[in-house]
Amino acid sequence: MYKVPYQANYPKKDTTTGKFTYGDDTLGVIQTIIDNLGSNLSDLLIPPLVNKMFPLAFKVTGITYGTIGETFAYTKFKGKAASAAIGIPAAYATQLIEEVVKLNNDHPFPGGMAMRYVKGTSALLGFTRFEKTCVLELDGVDSEVSRNFVQHVWNKLEELSIPYTLHWGKFNFNLDPQRIKIMYGSNAVDTWLNCRSTTADDWLRAAIDRN
Repeated sequence: MYKVPYQANYPKKDTTTGKFTYGDDTLGVIQTIIDNLGSNLSDLLIPPLVNKMFPLAFKVTGITYGTIGETFAYTKFKGKAASAAIGIPAAYATQLIEEVVKLNNDHPFPGGMAMRYVKGTSALLGFTRFEKTCVLELDGVDSEVSRNFVQHVWNKLEELSIPYTLHWGKFNFNLDPQRIKIMYGSNAVDTWLNCRSTTADDWLRAAIDRN
């Protein structure tokens, strides 16, 4: 993805399609089905279902141009979608994906996986905290099956002593004070809490002064 100078006559992206696409309720229907079939039937259903559904959301395209609004217009996933993002040091990326593929063979995940690499952040509790951070994305149907799979991934990371963090706005239901301090270090957590407390005190004093 590259930024280029704006031109008034750039070729517009074609957003129309005459083909079938799934609606807002589709993932909710799928979630209900796979969570009520039982593990054996769900395990058989999930792989062909994922292979059938993902082409509806993704297709190969050539070079396209667009403004920021046209490029980031709407999400490809609609309805009851699940999303998890796990940050690890890039050096562990190969080991991580091999372990996740093994887990997926035993516990089929109703969604897709992707990996992206980003520069580390200096933010106290930034989840891309490693100098070179690999982010594993797990996106699919929000179901008990998906949540169990993500839990298996977290457990495996801890079993292998691979340092990791979790996206603050996605699945992170295993977070507790102890894990957060392991992920970011006690000093960073305590500093963040002190900053938050100071900011709250300053806001309260300002509010009192105004009144």
